Amino acid sequence: MTKWRRVDARGTARVVCAVVAVVGTGVSAVMLVDLLTQPSAEVARGTGVALLLTACAYRIYLTGVYLRPGQIRVRSLHRTRTVNWRDVSMVDSRVPTFTVAHDRRTHAIYVVLTDGRAIQTPIEGVVPGEGPPYDDIVLDTASYHSLLTWLQSVHRTEVGLSDSSPPN
Repeated sequence: MTKWRRVDARGTARVVCAVVAVVGTGVSAVMLVDLLTQPSAEVARGTGVALLLTACAYRIYLTGVYLRPGQIRVRSLHRTRTVNWRDVSMVDSRVPTFTVAHDRRTHAIYVVLTDGRAIQTPIEGVVPGEGPPYDDIVLDTASYHSLLTWLQSVHRTEVGLSDSSPPN
């Protein structure tokens, strides 16, 4: 089976989440050993909180859009959806139902299924005139449109309509 390829950028925010997940794993392991050797309610609570924060940081790190031949995978904080390209009617840009950029207008890339349901991806782009992007969390307008156009091209190729090449 072909490996999944991440298509969205890994910037500072994702690197920070990865570091937090790695450090959190180490801290959780030490706390778990301490809990097993000297059981106490305080250590148990601390271990639980450390494990929860580590799991959240790791999940945030994994959030994104992934591709492999014939399929697209959309990972959000709370859910992972894997869809065959043949079940996708289009890749579209829409106003997001949930956004991380509450102080400015953004658009998000959506994967629209043949049954009419739409899956919001975590890829957002700033609407022109709404200020600078947020690192890799919200892309600048040019990067957003380049990625949107490329995903639309991949969709057309996967359903047999044309060729695609990765964005610059």
